[in-house]
Amino acid sequence: MKTFDYFVGNSFRMKESEQTYILKCRQGIEKRLGWGSAEQWVNQDFICLSELIFQETGTNLSTTTLKRIWGKVKYESVPQTTTLNVLAQFAGYSDWRVLKTQCSSEEEKQKAVAADSIQNSKQDIALKKSRSLSDQTYRQDKKVIMRSFMIMLLLLVGGSALFGLMFSMQAKEKVRSSLATQDFSFVAYPVTTGLPNTVIFDYNASAAPTDRIYIQPSGDPKQRVEVSKQEHRHTSMFYYPGAYQAKLMVDKEVVRQQEFLIRTNGWLALVEREPIPHYFEENIISMGTLGLSQPALESTQLDLQNDTPWVAYYNVGEFGEVYSDNFMLETEVKSTFSEGKAVCQDSSVVILYDNAPPLTIPLAISGCLANLDTILKGQGMKTEDINLLAFGADFSDWIQVSCEAKEQQLSLHINRQLAYQGPLPQKSSRIVGIAYRFHGTGLVNYVSLSQPDGQEVYYEDFQDKNLL
Repeated sequence: MKTFDYFVGNSFRMKESEQTYILKCRQGIEKRLGWGSAEQWVNQDFICLSELIFQETGTNLSTTTLKRIWGKVKYESVPQTTTLNVLAQFAGYSDWRVLKTQCSSEEEKQKAVAADSIQNSKQDIALKKSRSLSDQTYRQDKKVIMRSFMIMLLLLVGGSALFGLMFSMQAKEKVRSSLATQDFSFVAYPVTTGLPNTVIFDYNASAAPTDRIYIQPSGDPKQRVEVSKQEHRHTSMFYYPGAYQAKLMVDKEVVRQQEFLIRTNGWLALVEREPIPHYFEENIISMGTLGLSQPALESTQLDLQNDTPWVAYYNVGEFGEVYSDNFMLETEVKSTFSEGKAVCQDSSVVILYDNAPPLTIPLAISGCLANLDTILKGQGMKTEDINLLAFGADFSDWIQVSCEAKEQQLSLHINRQLAYQGPLPQKSSRIVGIAYRFHGTGLVNYVSLSQPDGQEVYYEDFQDKNLL
């Protein structure tokens, strides 16, 4: 526990009570994961933990942040409340304040039990003093004998447990040391372009010291499946476009990772639905706009009032060597549906990366900004850097959205009004796609992707080229 002691005592320099709460939060997460002592965690464990937290809370905590929380990396600052809230949620509490309140209540109960125990002990002592000296001497001698016996028993049990733990740790390290990456192979490739799509995974895990071999086709641990050690091929279905990272695992250890891209044939419109979305084959480019008509949406026979679906437009493929830390995106959008559960007209512009979470720029009418605040903060954007009112949109006209990344800074403008300016929330990753999401139907007027110096990478104004 030396690493943890250093972390708690020096890195954050917080009040002793705050240190206790962070320790309890870590212990709760470690108990839930069941991965053993965090002292033995390696970098891959923190990568898996980051993915699990993102899947459950929708918030991306980097492996560096997690290592700081667990004392693996020296850090001289106090954790942000946003980070503590996410960790508390993953530990089973609604937020950090609730965790502290419940832990305080438990401590008070423990103190009360301890006080009762002390009081009872005092009463027992007083009662014993009232007995005869011979009886007291007899009982004291018996107590000494029993105490000596219990100490010997505890030492024996503790020594056995310690020996077993050391043996288990040595065995675990032996297994890990035997899992050399070069002894395994793992390749993933989609069979076609467009959706739905099948991805073939060719693997070789014959060097594994166990038969517990798994393939996780995406970042969702729920999709992890066990495969045969003797076989060398596995297939999975994919229904949404984008960049994926598959993993070949032996027990809980990732031995190989493979990135791949599910591409679209130009622009694809779909209704988000589980497990399989509804795809539209009709032409969604008309009269200078990209969009799905309301009659087309009604043809799905979905309940547009009580269960308004989310409609998405995707274009995923090659956009050249343009990266998340050096680009400019300009576009105009308009929500065209405001009935039923879509009264807020929630919409978003999404930039997809090859090995990082997407950047989502949310929009809604001015009275529905609370949900947008959660989305923005969930991407690591600080409250003081966000002009939340700027994300409120009047969809009676086109909404101009501009996003620029340059010199490790991200700037968002909505209708030429600064909405956010702060550090880049994502690591440097190649842009592989652009998407739009509308609660109900919506339109896109144009989209332009370029380098900050003005060099254009992609432009589409959705005009019928045959009429020009």
